[in-house]
Amino acid sequence: MKPAGRLRAEPGIDLYRGVVVVLMFAVHTKRIAAPPSADMSGAPRALDTALVWLMRAEPYIAASFVFLVGFSLVLARRAARVSGTDPRWRALRRAGWLYLLSVGLFLLQFGWQWPDAITSSGILSVIAVSIVVVSVALGSRAPRRWLAAIGALTLGGGVLLEAWGRGVSGLDAGPGGAIPLVFMSTLGALCALGPSASAQHAASHDPSLGTPTQHTELEDTSMQHTASQRAASHDPSLGTPAQDASAQHTSSSDPSLGTPARDSELEGASAQHTSSRRAAYLLALALGGAALCALRILLGGAPFTTTLEGRYLDHGSLGVLHWLLEGPPTQLTRIHFWNHSVAGVLGLTPVMIASWLLCRFIDPLSRSAPGAATRQVPILGALGRHALLAYVSHLFALGACQLFGLTPRSAVETWLMVSLWVLLGLALGSASRRLRARGVT
Repeated sequence: MKPAGRLRAEPGIDLYRGVVVVLMFAVHTKRIAAPPSADMSGAPRALDTALVWLMRAEPYIAASFVFLVGFSLVLARRAARVSGTDPRWRALRRAGWLYLLSVGLFLLQFGWQWPDAITSSGILSVIAVSIVVVSVALGSRAPRRWLAAIGALTLGGGVLLEAWGRGVSGLDAGPGGAIPLVFMSTLGALCALGPSASAQHAASHDPSLGTPTQHTELEDTSMQHTASQRAASHDPSLGTPAQDASAQHTSSSDPSLGTPARDSELEGASAQHTSSRRAAYLLALALGGAALCALRILLGGAPFTTTLEGRYLDHGSLGVLHWLLEGPPTQLTRIHFWNHSVAGVLGLTPVMIASWLLCRFIDPLSRSAPGAATRQVPILGALGRHALLAYVSHLFALGACQLFGLTPRSAVETWLMVSLWVLLGLALGSASRRLRARGVT
């Protein structure tokens, strides 16, 4: 969305994204791996158990990417305000390219399937929709209200679709159902606007500096005071300008009127108050999401995901190759796609916030106290800065492995392949960074 250096202003964002990328590698590689052997024990059994648990965490992985979209858009807007540029058109262009890339990846895997190829092509299409929605909200005069309203409408639409029981491609069905997952992007933007310790707005929008009305009142008072000083300078009974200067010096030294040190203390107290308000804002989001999720599950017994069936022409998951080698497919096959339920999205709300806070704590700690325990943090951060490149490259690599029969046959081979994807992502990210440094786009 923006140059990597701008994202690093917010600690933990690249680290969080890098962790999620590795989890995604593990889940996607496990999906093409051979079934585990029944007589496994020891380390292989533990490695396979870890993969099984990660498969259950797949909704968290997708939700994290969408959450980070909203968060990153706020950071981009903040950086653009400092540089004096308009981030909206850049964000919309980014959304358009992501949508086209999503459609292209869908065609490579499934071939032409109407209407899913256009309306529900995958997670990248959800991210594209999230970019548009959050960008529009951030461009309004009341971004928090718009984000909250969009999030509420998304959840409400999800409840209605679940009650209806029929999937709508692009909304809650197909590979890229956006409802209610778009809620996560509004949550990420709200977290960046509210609880972030960095400066979120230009100084003119800082509540601690007063509202435009307050500034007007102060200016009026200052003008009245200046007028009275001018009148006093012409009134013999009020003393001479020299006497006025002496009086001004005396008043400036009066402890009752405050000193620079006292002003600093007041500013520190104001900053602490603002930090407390941000922490309360963050806690309210987490507890509110957890409470709504618990209520939804207790009353309705709703699962964290919904699964809907799609009927696709069978391309064997390699659409283009199947078309070139065997011609157009004629047989329909049933494919089940899962999407997030409303209960699942609400349940992941506190998890998203906790994950972000944890990475936000670990990232600066790893820089101040480097060691064996934190050696992997910079690697994950570097991978997170090139998440899109890592995502696309590992999909092509997995497709090639399927084509040539190089699928992992054990949990050990699966984790080795995951490590290979990490190295591939880092290498491509390094190459991309060097090309950008040379001015090659």
